[in-house]
Amino acid sequence: MLTKDLSVTFCGVKFPNPFCLSSSPVGNCYEMCAKAYDTGWGGIVFKTIGFFIANEVSPRFDHLTKEDTGF
Repeated sequence: MLTKDLSVTFCGVKFPNPFCLSSSPVGNCYEMCAKAYDTGWGGIVFKTIGFFIANEVSPRFDHLTKEDTGF
């Protein structure tokens, strides 16, 4: 079987492949991240990493407007 090297280096960090989980509910706990890594994902992107336990981490969605233009 032929194998291809899909590794990439981004901002000085080498990833085994360019496929990373986004900062989203699919990577919200250690177990989910470990399973993704074990199945071959190249990395996981977090918004923040800290030494505290967050009380509320549910995603937030909103819209922006500019000077009453609707955009």
